[in-house]
Formats: sequence, C-alpha cells, structure tokens
Amino acid sequence: MNTVLCSGDLILDEYGRRVYKQGKELKLSEKQFRVVQLLMSNATMICSRDSLSNVILWPETGTLMPNTLTKQINRIRDRLGRECDERPYIRTVNTLGYQWNFPVYKAYINREPWMLED
Repeated sequence: MNTVLCSGDLILDEYGRRVYKQGKELKLSEKQFRVVQLLMSNATMICSRDSLSNVILWPETGTLMPNTLTKQINRIRDRLGRECDERPYIRTVNTLGYQWNFPVYKAYINREPWMLED
C-alpha cells in the first residue's frame, strides 16, 4: 500500500519521493521535493521561512544567503505550474512564510500514483 497526497492535478508519492502533474512526473530535486511535501502535509498552516530554510532546505548548514529561499520557492513554483484556475500552488504570506494554496487529501493506493484518475 502506497500513501500519496493529492491536491488539484498534483499527486505527491511519499514512498517513491516523486511528484506527478496530470500523470507526468515532475523533475524536482530532493530538497524541492521536501519543501513540497512539507507544505502539502501542513496545507492548513503557514510554514515560516525559518522552518523551511533550517529544517528542509539547508539542514546541513542552517544558514541561508539573502533571497535563497525566495529563489528556491520560485523555482518550485515554475516546475509545478499553476492549477487550472491560474492560482499558484504555493502562496506567499507576507512577513510570515508560505502556505499550500489548495486542499490536500491523503490516499492509500496499491498501484502507481500516475495511474490515479479524478
């Protein structure tokens, strides 16, 4: 049994560490995958810049150059694209951090995630 997170036309495969959009795998680095996973897993919460930078993106150093997190988030947004109503998947919450912009539900499947149909 495989656990996936679904949001709009995205499927995040936690076991396979992959993200699919409309059945096609998106190319994300491990760090980018962890950011998407954190945001989707906590979709009702705002994830602070500190939590994203210290815990997810750069745990080995704990330090961050100015605008590095913003650039990484923008790269992730570019890779994810937008949902059909043109809202970005990741929403910026001024001075606080970032939040997943769509409802997320968890599914348990026994086949490849890209085979899921709405």
